[in-house]
Amino acid sequence: MNNFKIIKTIIPNGISPTIIHLAQDLNNGKMVALKELRKEKFKHDFNFEFARTELSIHYSLSKLSNNIVHVLDYYEDEKSFYLLMEYCDEPNYFEEILENVIFYYFFYISLFIFIVVYVYLLMFA
Repeated sequence: MNNFKIIKTIIPNGISPTIIHLAQDLNNGKMVALKELRKEKFKHDFNFEFARTELSIHYSLSKLSNNIVHVLDYYEDEKSFYLLMEYCDEPNYFEEILENVIFYYFFYISLFIFIVVYVYLLMFA
C-alpha cells in the first residue's frame, strides 16, 4: 500500500463493505484499481475467511486468462482486505456486445416493419 497513491474514489463508501479507488503506482506511474473490503462492514467473523478465500481465488484465476481483470496483489491489514487490480478504462467486452445488440435490434425491427409493409402492399394495394 505504501507504493500507491490514491487519486480518487470510483465507488464510494456505502452500506457495502466495498470501496474502489483509482490509485497510481509510485514506482512506474501506472494507474491501478484498489478494491478495499472493510472488515467493519462484515456481519460475522467467518466472512473474513470467505473474503480471504475469494481474494486468493480471484488472484489465481486472473493469472490463467486474459478475459479476467488481472489481480496484481492482495493483502490485508487490521481494518480491511485489499485487492490491487489492473485499471480498465477502455470499453469492455460487455459494452461492445451491448452496442452490437442494440444495433442488431434496431436493424431487425426495421427489417420486420419493412417486410410487414411490403406484404400489406402486395395483398391490399
